[in-house]
Amino acid sequence: MVFIHGESYDSGTGNAYDGSVLASYGRVIVITLNYRLGVLGYLTAGENTNIASGNYALLDIIAALHWVKENIANFTGDAGKVTLFGHGYGAALVNLLLVSPLTKDGKLFQRGILQSGSALSSWAVADDPVKCTRRLAESVNCSQHMNNAQALVSCLRKLSTDDLVQIAPESPKYFNCFAPSVSTRSSVIPNPVELLHKNPNSVFSQGSLMFGLTKNEAVSYFTEEEAEQGLSALRKAQIIRTYVHNTFKYHRQKIYEILDHHYTEWDRSINNLTRRNAVMELLTDGQYVAPLVKVGNYHEGNAGTFFYSFSYSSRGESHRRWSGGVHGEELSYVFGAPLVGGIAPFQVTEYSKPERQLSEAVITYWTNFAKTGDPNLQTLENTVSHIGKPHGKFKHIQWLDYTTQNQTFLQISMRPKLGTHYRGRQLALWLDLIPKLHKPDGADPKQHLLKDYHNMTTFDSPDKLLHVDNFFPPPTTTPDRSVQTAIMGDTEGTTDSLDTGALSGVTRENSKQEVTLSSPTHQSIDGGNSSSAGGFIMGDHSVQVSITIAVGCSLLFLNILIFAGIYYQRERIKKLKKSTAEPEGLRLNRKPEEENGRGNGPETISLLSTPVPGSTQVPHLKGDPDCGCPPPTLKSTSTYVPMHKLPSFSTSQPKPSVTIGPNSRGPPPSRPQSNHRLGTQVSVHTKPIDHMDSNSAVTIV
Repeated sequence: MVFIHGESYDSGTGNAYDGSVLASYGRVIVITLNYRLGVLGYLTAGENTNIASGNYALLDIIAALHWVKENIANFTGDAGKVTLFGHGYGAALVNLLLVSPLTKDGKLFQRGILQSGSALSSWAVADDPVKCTRRLAESVNCSQHMNNAQALVSCLRKLSTDDLVQIAPESPKYFNCFAPSVSTRSSVIPNPVELLHKNPNSVFSQGSLMFGLTKNEAVSYFTEEEAEQGLSALRKAQIIRTYVHNTFKYHRQKIYEILDHHYTEWDRSINNLTRRNAVMELLTDGQYVAPLVKVGNYHEGNAGTFFYSFSYSSRGESHRRWSGGVHGEELSYVFGAPLVGGIAPFQVTEYSKPERQLSEAVITYWTNFAKTGDPNLQTLENTVSHIGKPHGKFKHIQWLDYTTQNQTFLQISMRPKLGTHYRGRQLALWLDLIPKLHKPDGADPKQHLLKDYHNMTTFDSPDKLLHVDNFFPPPTTTPDRSVQTAIMGDTEGTTDSLDTGALSGVTRENSKQEVTLSSPTHQSIDGGNSSSAGGFIMGDHSVQVSITIAVGCSLLFLNILIFAGIYYQRERIKKLKKSTAEPEGLRLNRKPEEENGRGNGPETISLLSTPVPGSTQVPHLKGDPDCGCPPPTLKSTSTYVPMHKLPSFSTSQPKPSVTIGPNSRGPPPSRPQSNHRLGTQVSVHTKPIDHMDSNSAVTIV
């Protein structure tokens, strides 16, 4: 069993995963490996050159599989029974290798397991790899070589590895910049991925396939605060608009309205938590479930196809209260962490007796599939559990093949059961209705944009929007998030707006939410006047706003001068009538009577003169101790936390070489005690060896 790690295309390492429990309990050989990441693993210079053709990470994995084929017999392994299994991005790489022409003879591996990922997700394959290379070249002053691949590569090689990794441009939301790419000059992925799934000569079509996912795969798109406390109506609208804009090209506004309506819980009171659940389901279905089930639909009718849903969250996990299983939840059970009280890289160290039994069942299913292509072939009735008792919950379950007709899946949880038509209503939306709608119709491309697409404050992470053609030019500066404040509170009794001309999710007058913007003049998204009672107001026309403020201030100053002149003239006339006895007349800058010796006549001070000593002055407002009034205060605001990235390991960039050694990097994990015959683990490291014994580990770098 060869495990492909998959934290992301930019970071991660196979070294982190200890396969010793899986190897000994399941009586298999477990291999983990490394491959080049980020710029070093996926940079491409385009279709017109064989230099820098990309997909080096996939070629690294293929090279490791060649090594396994040639050497696994020395570890009592069978080169004719090799199974690739990967999680997340690793599952997408396994999927690509299953359909790649380079592996079509089936001599490198024979079957695959896809855990929470597929090659049909938007993040699995680069959308525009040449554009990413151009952005990288511009940031390191190599852009003049974009038309000369050899010169471009030579220019980039002058930089250190750390510089290349740090300077790499950020990817658009829901996509990856440096990722596997389709290229007619590449033998790895020469055709569109969906077309490759239809090739009858690929390992994908000829071998068995197991695939599955957890309940809440999209948790990584939320901040910790959003995952625990929920989403405001504003945040829900921003996330859905960004997702629709980036992942769809046609009829965006219509698709946005459909998704917003479909993922609203109309049968209960809408609040922050129900909105979180709705958006979590939307992103999980769109990014994971629909693409993975589509892969299963392509495969059914060939060899065995087995679909699972892992819907359990460990007792030690902080998100257990609401999740029912998140992205990566099943990995600790696959690697046997509950059987030994925890194992790297999983943080939970305390597991219950039912959780240990669940891990035994998962390991048995996975290893049965690796040995035979059928998870049922060695029944769980004959499996002796780690605590010495037969496992009873799974022994009467026959995991049936998945077909498009019955759509059978196994729910793996504390109460396992067979089900059919997993999320059938939602998948009908993603795999049937939206594909019918998402087609060109010959209309002006502007007609396919979202309403108010130019307003960056209506999107989540505006700096990560996918800019298409000239209809959505990238902003010159990132909008200041301080101009918008979303006070998240429980909004029970409110419902999300379905106004198709405005952001869905506008709070109504009984909502506790506030949205404030710094501009003095605003325009509502639907073009009308915004409401002061909970409406969503915004504006991004800085030039017009500046002119308006300047004109307003000028008029205000002019009014003050006119008022002062009228007041001065009135007082002057009034004093002239009373000063017939005063020969000197009324003087400007007249000093107080105490100083000039005149006891009669009022004191006057010129508006244009400097105040003289002894005159009365207006106290300063800003903290003047003589004022007696409090200093002015500013109302504090808060902004929502940006979307966080997946938890990642340190970036590993191993050189393309093959070494064998007894230990992996760092101290080796202790081998668990087991009543079963000890299996062999093959793990990744880079240290050389002087000798080899039966318990040695193999490192492929």
